[in-house]
Amino acid sequence: MKRVILSLFITVLCTTVYCDIAPSRISARGIGARYNTEVRMVSEQVLVTLTLDSSFVHCYFRLHNEGKAESMEIGFPYMDTRPYSPEIYAPISIYQNGKEISEVNLASSNNDAEDLTPKTWYWWKTKFDGNEYMDIEVVYSLPYCQEKNGLYSSFEYLLSTGAGWKDRIDDAEVIVTFKNFDKNLILRSYPSNAILSDDKMVWKFRNIEPDETNDISINYEPVLGSYNESLKNMRNPASILNESTVLSWDIRDKNYVGNVIQIKKLTAINLLRKEDVTLTDFPDIDCKYGLLLYYNEDFIPNRFIRALNSFISGNDSLKAMNLKKLQKNYSLYINGDKIKSKNIPDRIIIIKPSDIIQAKLKKRFAGKPSIYLTINVPRQKK
Repeated sequence: MKRVILSLFITVLCTTVYCDIAPSRISARGIGARYNTEVRMVSEQVLVTLTLDSSFVHCYFRLHNEGKAESMEIGFPYMDTRPYSPEIYAPISIYQNGKEISEVNLASSNNDAEDLTPKTWYWWKTKFDGNEYMDIEVVYSLPYCQEKNGLYSSFEYLLSTGAGWKDRIDDAEVIVTFKNFDKNLILRSYPSNAILSDDKMVWKFRNIEPDETNDISINYEPVLGSYNESLKNMRNPASILNESTVLSWDIRDKNYVGNVIQIKKLTAINLLRKEDVTLTDFPDIDCKYGLLLYYNEDFIPNRFIRALNSFISGNDSLKAMNLKKLQKNYSLYINGDKIKSKNIPDRIIIIKPSDIIQAKLKKRFAGKPSIYLTINVPRQKK
């Protein structure tokens, strides 16, 4: 069994399998205030014409200044694309109360490369009188976004960028009209409250504080049946979360790996080669291309603690804790050898409850309590 370093695995996942886990899509977005403001977005309507190779977006925003007169900057995030490709600065036209804004600036922040917040904004200055309403239109087009390996294409509109305005949005509507586009090409779409007809898909929201659950996404295949054919030719390893939930590489499935796996909550990912996977461990899973075992941050220590408590009882039993706390507060001995503190997480991960022959907890007047394990595996290096 081999432990895969998370950062390395994420890179591998994004270059050889799917890219949903990393920031890899071209995403259409709404306008946002660059700083705190008393201006509220009353309504937002987004009209999209979607073809197989492009999207044409026309946004209507109605804003209301609920405070005193205010000068401000309004921003529109650029359309981010794959980290391996040049940035896309989509040509846009912006209108304020029917008049086109002639001076639109570009500003970049110094965000870290792994920061998912927008790094570059179109922005312009404007002024609101007290209690003023203002109508803003933004018009632009985008090329289609094809995920790595060309398995499917995507369109997204991120309503969550509107969270920077004051309070909630009364009404938001996104209407995607298909042009020379068969609705049967759609593999999945979300959120799930869309109304689908032959030529369009409509989302309506009322009184929302937009977040990522409101973001619009449509994934579609370029040719009917091409996605299923591509899945047949994939050589992805089988995948399991916490040794119980079997994951899928098909984006249409409930347990699709890109939906279920949350990188920030993972403790480790273990990669088993085909020859390392025994039928007794996973008899119902096709592991001809290997097996990936994902572990959430609380699964490994809690499994380990439950196993210890089957040997340790009463006041000495351990309570649930995360891996860092276990590593910090306890010393660990395995088959008589003391394990270095920095190596405890790696050692705990590979210990199955059935491997433990005996476990004892020794408390000390000074220093950490010590866990002594006798396990039924060959002696390993410290």
